[in-house]
Parts: sequence; structure tokens; C-alpha cells
Amino acid sequence: MHTLKRSWLTLSRYSFLFVLLAMNAHAFQTPSGLVVRYQPWKLAREAPFRSEGTLRFADFSANYVLSWVSPGTYELVVSGLPKTLYSNEAVASDEWKISRRQGKCVIKTGTQVSSCGGPGLWAAIELSGRAETVVESLLQNGIISPEMAADPVIDSKDPSTLKIDPRQKISLGKSYGLPTAFIELRGSSLSRDSQENLYPLIQYDQTFLAPRLLRVKSGDDIFSLEANGEMDLDKENPRNSYMLSDKLVLKNQKDQQLTISRKTPGPLPTKFQLVQEKTLYDLNILSNALTFDGQFILNALLFTH
Repeated sequence: MHTLKRSWLTLSRYSFLFVLLAMNAHAFQTPSGLVVRYQPWKLAREAPFRSEGTLRFADFSANYVLSWVSPGTYELVVSGLPKTLYSNEAVASDEWKISRRQGKCVIKTGTQVSSCGGPGLWAAIELSGRAETVVESLLQNGIISPEMAADPVIDSKDPSTLKIDPRQKISLGKSYGLPTAFIELRGSSLSRDSQENLYPLIQYDQTFLAPRLLRVKSGDDIFSLEANGEMDLDKENPRNSYMLSDKLVLKNQKDQQLTISRKTPGPLPTKFQLVQEKTLYDLNILSNALTFDGQFILNALLFTH
């Protein structure tokens, strides 16, 4: 029965792909403004949740706990980090806690509390729960245009409301090893990274309109982030579900890679309290105390959370 179900899912995915390619050939598009807003809209209506998992980098792994309270308010705790991430092990902390609350961010490492600015691009897309924050972030990174970023008003009887975004493409990729078609939004000024991959761009799956790939310049580096998540519809995952990625793989141009694996989110314990620490230090002080690898992990966590 399991084999039969898998075969049916594979066949249905291929069929869905052929239909989508045919629709693309006839210039059908899901409006880009809807694509980028859909998951933030769904997240804004979610009850508080927690997802535990694992962070992996090079030869070590650490514990990962994400506690999401409400739009713009959540906490990430990574524990079990090695002292080797610090250039001075005497000041090392094995636990980093990032707390975001209504536009403010602090990161606590041991007794040191530092400010950490606004959310990175992926953090805004996947965890902010604020559609207009996502739109603004994508605009700032040149991935969507102002005219296509507008909240779409569609009237099926009025063809003039069905605007075509020339920067939206259908891109063939893979999900769990299976060929899958994604909605791809490309920046107005494209470049290529060291692997000849185009950036900036973002891809969304066509079932839940959840983000699945992002390539963008971040500071002096180029980040490539792949996200895996549920792609099949069932009773537990109807089309109007919020989908938190169950795996993130972030790479840069210096052959560094961070992998985050998450378990299925569950209700946030009622006893949970997000405590906003008083900021004492600038983030640069923490960054300067870290090794090359430690700085990458710090930047990666702030980009994704």
C-alpha cells in the first residue's frame, strides 16, 4: 500500500508538472504579489508553536529550538556549541539565544547581550508573519519590482487585472529527489556566483507557495539557501496551510555550509516567556571574538532567524 501511494504521488507530481508547464506556455501566472504574501498571511493566523531540531556545521552538531509567539516575536536557542567557534575560548559560550520582539533584536551569548538589528531576508520571508515586511525586503534586494509587488486585485472577468510579470519563470528543480516545478522570481539585475548560478532570485513551490530556494548577496558574501518541506496535499496539510521548512541548507562562496533540521512544530508551552534582555554590547564586539567559522554561523543564523 505504501509503494502504491508513493507511486501515485510520483505520478501526480509529474502530471502536475506537465499541466503547469502547459499553463506557463499560455502565459498563465499566479500574481507575484500573491506568491510572496501568501505564507506570511498564513503564518500571521497561526497559534504559537515550537520546533526542535539540530544544527550541523563541519564536524559538530548542536541543539536547536525555535519558539514562535506571534508576528515579529520569536526566540531561537542554539546550545551545545563548541568553544572552537571563539578566537578566545576564555570568553566562549556554548549557548546562543536570539530574541526578536516587535522590531527589536538581541542575541545573548553567556553573560554578553548584543543588539542584532533587523531580520535577515530569509527570516523576514519565513518567520516574520508580516506580508509587507516580506515585500519590502524583496524590493530592497531587487528580487521583485514595485509594480509587481502590489497586492493583486484579480477579477476573472476582467483580463486587464491578470498582469504578467516578465521576471516570473517556471523553473524545474527537485524536491526529495523528485523532479518538481517551482515559481521563480528573478531580480532585475542578474549576476552569476562562483558556481555559475544566477542571483538574486527566489523560488516557491506551487502547492503551498512556500519559499524553497533563495540566492542573494548578503554583505560581502553570496548566500544560497535551499529549503525542504512537505509538498503533498493531505488532511493534515490542506492547500491553505502555513509550511515551516523542515530542513534548511545554507551555503556561501567560501565552501562553508550550515544545515538546520527541524521537527514538525508543536504547540508552544503555556509557561514559555520571551524575556527581552537589556542590550549592553554592539554586535561587532561579539563578531570580533569569533573565528572565521564562528562569524559565518552567526551571520547565517541572523540571516535565517
